[in-house]
Amino acid sequence: MAGVDQFYGDDNFSEPIEIGFPFTFYGIDYDSMYIDVNGEILLAENTFYQPYPSDGWGSDGFIFNYVYPIPGFEAVPALIAPYWDDLEAIEGTGDVYYQTLGESPNRYCVVQWHKLRFHAGDNETDSLDFEVILHENGEIVMQYNNVATGQSNSNVPHDYGQSATVAIQNEAATMGLCYLQEVVENNTYMGVEPLGNILQDNLAIKFTTGADTQPPYITHEEVGNTFNSNVEFTTTITDMSELESANLHYNLGNGWEIISFSAFTEPNIYTFSLDNLASGTTVEYYFSAEDILGNSSVLPETAPEDTYSFQVLPNAGNSVLLCYPGSMDYNNTELPLYEEVLADLDISYDKYDWQEYAEFELPHTYEAIIVYANTGSNSPELQLLSQELMNYMDAGSEEEPNNVLFVSDNFASAQHGQPNSSPRKKLLTAYFRTSYIATGLGGGTNGLGGPDCYDYEEGSIMAIDDSPIGTSGIEYDVYANSPDCLFEKDACPAWYEDEVINPEIPSHNAFVFEDGPINGQAYLYHGVCATWIDNLIYKGFYFSFDFSQLDEYEDRKMFLEEALVWFDIINVENDPAEELPNNKVIMSQNYPNPFNPTTSIEFSLPHSSKVELAIYNLKGQVVKTLVNRNLKAGKHIVNWNGKDNTGNQVSSGVYFYKLHTAHANIT
Repeated sequence: MAGVDQFYGDDNFSEPIEIGFPFTFYGIDYDSMYIDVNGEILLAENTFYQPYPSDGWGSDGFIFNYVYPIPGFEAVPALIAPYWDDLEAIEGTGDVYYQTLGESPNRYCVVQWHKLRFHAGDNETDSLDFEVILHENGEIVMQYNNVATGQSNSNVPHDYGQSATVAIQNEAATMGLCYLQEVVENNTYMGVEPLGNILQDNLAIKFTTGADTQPPYITHEEVGNTFNSNVEFTTTITDMSELESANLHYNLGNGWEIISFSAFTEPNIYTFSLDNLASGTTVEYYFSAEDILGNSSVLPETAPEDTYSFQVLPNAGNSVLLCYPGSMDYNNTELPLYEEVLADLDISYDKYDWQEYAEFELPHTYEAIIVYANTGSNSPELQLLSQELMNYMDAGSEEEPNNVLFVSDNFASAQHGQPNSSPRKKLLTAYFRTSYIATGLGGGTNGLGGPDCYDYEEGSIMAIDDSPIGTSGIEYDVYANSPDCLFEKDACPAWYEDEVINPEIPSHNAFVFEDGPINGQAYLYHGVCATWIDNLIYKGFYFSFDFSQLDEYEDRKMFLEEALVWFDIINVENDPAEELPNNKVIMSQNYPNPFNPTTSIEFSLPHSSKVELAIYNLKGQVVKTLVNRNLKAGKHIVNWNGKDNTGNQVSSGVYFYKLHTAHANIT
């Protein structure tokens, strides 16, 4: 093997092999390649290749691909695949050869897979024989001498490329050509497409560049809101021809301006810079590029009608910052729920992705920060966030305390076992003054369903005395899979005493686990799942569920609203009863009516009260209990999805609803 004195003929990438000349592939010059026994070449650095003699160097190849589209599969950058399948070379019989021939400018490099077999099933012969030729002018020729071994007794057929990928794609996996690919649906082999391209002996396939009539291909990851006044924009621009121009178009509110790139990094990365941006500035931008043949493009493709945009934070007048994890919340599950409630509460706020930038400093001008983390993984971003939250809390004063609401179903357990120097551990134990104890010692990673439960379970949590959020003794429905069990601390841990302000102030419990799947109770029945602290210079509330795991919208709204009341963001001096005529409970007609599949019931309370709202059938039987808890004064909207208490859809017919409070019964 090239550069190695051992033979490994199964799932093995070669050491980097010199091509012998600059080979231009999708506008980028490559000098070397990684050859896989499995019938493909990667021209770019990749995550599969393991250098000899490191662990795994002899089994770093990549067997056949039947899941990902080509182009589009980023794991195989700068791919050339003449016969990508699960192949094997038997020592003494088969091998992979390479040689560069010819003279400049007509040199060519030949890579030949000779007398290989399929790894799966039985092979009558070791007779696979095919090659790829890389020409100095950028052309690629794939030639096939023998494409079958008589293979049998495997789950899918392999002869004639029936389980192979024959394709090329660029380094960014954004452009490519797929000649042949296996199709699998629901784990069932369906064949290949297109069927007419099945491989045959003595076949040759030629990929040629031809005349360049294609516009430059621009890719860019959109810039998010930032605290930095100097911002860099990075793009990749791929073109078969030399670029004439690459520009950034931007609008700071006074019309469009244009600048060229400030830096270039091989092979095709362009950097643009905007400096001295003022806080509160909204930046709209897009890119344009043109090659020397006059082919041009913009990104976004519909620019300038559609553009990218971001804000330089903080915005004047916004006292709340919502910190979200852009990549951690990859399904965008949590963020819209926060945005919905904050919009309904009419809160003006800034929004920041704490995972986007490697470095940042949280401004201390915000009165409150709402922050969440879907997991508590030990990442540099989460460590930085923890440190910045501590800096923010330290910057508060008794006259103007800084306040933090931290929501995460895994942060507490994930910091357990970290050294005391870990910012994550210090934030939880020294600032929130909250601890986590492992399963078997009175705590655990799933206070709802237990340590052996990995599924989502229904249950409830209950607010307890003196909690600034929720009503004591009232249960709130949850649907979750891993809420941590927490423990309050009567003071800051001794090893942090000299590093924090007011170390003697304790934390307090706020919510406990109540109902759950263990005989109707949570696994850690009355174990704590939320804590709070008033440190005088800051207020902190830690909640060990994800926001989405609060089942009901009204509960999520209550949660944020009462947190912001506690933080003095929302003023509750005015009595909502004054806005209600005659100080009465008011209930409106449901809408729509008739309905399918949901309807909304609206009512207003003159005072805080225990409220029961239920749906009844014509026999007077309770069909669905919608509300059974304390609610604050004001307007409330409750939705019914037409299902009963068992979760079954009710039949068509006439139903009525009854509202019962301490002062009224309305049907």
